[in-house]
Amino acid sequence: MIPCIFCQPELLQPDIFFEDEFLYALLSKDPVSHGHSVITTKHHYTTLEDIPSKEVLHLFSTLPKIAKKILYATDTRDYNVIINAGTAAGQRIPHLHIHIIPRNKGDGIRLHKPTPSKLILKEKTSLLKRLRLAYRK
Repeated sequence: MIPCIFCQPELLQPDIFFEDEFLYALLSKDPVSHGHSVITTKHHYTTLEDIPSKEVLHLFSTLPKIAKKILYATDTRDYNVIINAGTAAGQRIPHLHIHIIPRNKGDGIRLHKPTPSKLILKEKTSLLKRLRLAYRK
């Protein structure tokens, strides 16, 4: 089994620009824009639903602060926040990480743009019933 890159801080150290008790923020090894960064947990969790509530709260309260510093450093105003959860969603490293991608108007970056299909729209009523039932459990 190949060791998880995010569980090896000595390999990440050159690119880390923020660290606290739970998180690292580092420049992406495969950036799609200037300043493309990744926030990852120090403890190994595969997806968001694996993380204890305390760490989720910390992650999402720290994310805007990190994004603000990235925007300042890159002199940009806009950005995408992306979580790929699972291989079908594009997660290549099985350790939760959040991408912050600084954007400029006309930058040419094309992120996946889903187009609603008629099938998805037809299934909306059924899906809403299933979701509402899931919340009752």
